[in-house]
Amino acid sequence: MPSARFNGYSKLLKYPSRKFWLTLSASEGEKRKMPDAAIISVFADTNVLFSAFYGSANNARVIQAHISDKIRLVISQKVLEELVKNVRNKEPQALNSVEKFLRASPPKIVKTPNLIDPEIKRFVHPKDQTIFQAAVNARVKYFVTGNTKDYSVANLQKKYKIAILTPSAAVQKLNL
Repeated sequence: MPSARFNGYSKLLKYPSRKFWLTLSASEGEKRKMPDAAIISVFADTNVLFSAFYGSANNARVIQAHISDKIRLVISQKVLEELVKNVRNKEPQALNSVEKFLRASPPKIVKTPNLIDPEIKRFVHPKDQTIFQAAVNARVKYFVTGNTKDYSVANLQKKYKIAILTPSAAVQKLNL
């Protein structure tokens, strides 16, 4: 039975799958323990999640760190919607793996904001502004994206005290 937590996204994910790019360490029916307050919260951009299911090793290591409770993965509703849309359009055989991940080890899903801080409008590409604002609102310490070119990293890190990292840099900095 789909969790109410996903607001109906589970039915969007239904699709037969033949490939599994991400090996889950928890069974689908297993309850995930609540993360310890000391666990670092990491906001993942859509491209990190998509690439993990597509086969990118560093992106998969970020997801595996969440599954094994080394980090607490945070995403926004928009990231979840983009993930489902992109997987459905580009790698539909991975939808089953995405659904298993969301059921077994759900990330914290935060609301997509309606208001954007003027500094974010100034330093973030328009298509990514609501995603970065959601990360700021979630008070995470790390924002992981494969598209750092869309962000004025130095200005944003100085203003919001959020480290903006590529998946490779996140794996190194967080010892994933």
